[in-house]
Amino acid sequence: MGYLVKGLMFIGLAALFAWFFYSIFISATSRFGFIDADQQSYQKNRGTITAKEINEGEYALIFTYPEEANIYQGRLVVSEREYSREQIGDKIPIFYGIQNPARWLPIRTGKVFWGGVVLIIAMLVCFLIGATYLYRAYGGHR
Repeated sequence: MGYLVKGLMFIGLAALFAWFFYSIFISATSRFGFIDADQQSYQKNRGTITAKEINEGEYALIFTYPEEANIYQGRLVVSEREYSREQIGDKIPIFYGIQNPARWLPIRTGKVFWGGVVLIIAMLVCFLIGATYLYRAYGGHR
């Protein structure tokens, strides 16, 4: 019985990590947020691309994002491939500061990106441990 409980516990933990990953990186409607090392709170939103620019070989997307009654603008440097793929009017996911809405972070880079990698690894490890316990619970270790 001990293996069954442990197995279900780890499978449940893997499911929780999967939900966090979905909420942060995939769901377009999620309002998930986090607090960074500077104690700045961030909230997820979507920016709308309003312009594209190339400056000395640097490709950038100019976007706006709403926060209550105000509209803020950001500039995101991207690869040439992403620059070609994105169109004016497309939506891009970002985090913006709750207390300082002019401060924003792209979801695909830096600490936010590595946080996603850590969530995926934790989810896989928990799932494998849980699957091993369930396998043992049903006599698979003989």
